[in-house]
Amino acid sequence: MFIVSDDITAGSRRKMLNASAPVSVAAAVLTLMFYPTPGTPDAGSVGAMEGRAVVITVFAEDATTSWDFTLAADRKTRDHSLLYQGMAVDYLEKSAAEWGKEIEFVYNWETDPYLRYDAVFEDDLVYDDDGYDIYDEWEYIDTSLPDMDTIKKKYKADHVIYMFLFNTPPECEEVSNTRNYYEGLAYPYEVCNMFCHSEDIEECPSAYAHEMLHTFGAPDLYTPETEYLKNCGVTQRYVDYCAMAYPNDIMVTVYDEKTYLPRYDRITNEITEITAYYVGLTDHCDDVIIYGLDKSEFDRG
Repeated sequence: MFIVSDDITAGSRRKMLNASAPVSVAAAVLTLMFYPTPGTPDAGSVGAMEGRAVVITVFAEDATTSWDFTLAADRKTRDHSLLYQGMAVDYLEKSAAEWGKEIEFVYNWETDPYLRYDAVFEDDLVYDDDGYDIYDEWEYIDTSLPDMDTIKKKYKADHVIYMFLFNTPPECEEVSNTRNYYEGLAYPYEVCNMFCHSEDIEECPSAYAHEMLHTFGAPDLYTPETEYLKNCGVTQRYVDYCAMAYPNDIMVTVYDEKTYLPRYDRITNEITEITAYYVGLTDHCDDVIIYGLDKSEFDRG
């Protein structure tokens, strides 16, 4: 599948949100992708968006962030993260059903402690652009969590998503991101890094859904790929088209289409045909041919 890395600061996001409407809705969760050969079967922990998916939640501390659940504020952030995960998986399950597919998520660590863990990392995994190393998380998963096959067997599951929650402060300018597997990597684990606050905004339910969709193969539709950062062949021309044709697609924006603000009561964004195509909910999308995009890894045509 993909490996995703944030590349644009939240300050850039603010500037984009102050731009014209079609552009403003295109900037929410800022991530970019590397990808393997299109059409190559994936060996990572997540495949097409159907079947059963287990979400393993890790409350992560690093050199700059920490959790203290004796504090009311940290308990509130923790509880909100579970609420927003629940809203995200409900949204994804219902969206899949609209495309004639069925997926079930097992995620509630409050009722099933097997799904919840705590990790402490010595390195800076949030702010240090040069020092961040996905291997820190991969090695933690590999050495400190139940074996992935054991998890799949226990829950009769097809997919395992690893979600690391960082208690970032409101003034944080970093953004949530997803690191996915692609052929040749040492570990198969698909990792969502959720930064709970950024630029005085709490990460919203649609952002959780957006990052989870990345693990199933969805590219960002608000930014083009570059020489070094691949994004399923998405060009600036296609980004401009998506801003006009699919302004409410969840891979274009995680904000409300009318207010351009995050919502915390429900997810109002859509999964349009292009996103459905890349996560395996449909095997065809005319845009791929018209705009010369890369084939979905689930497109065997």
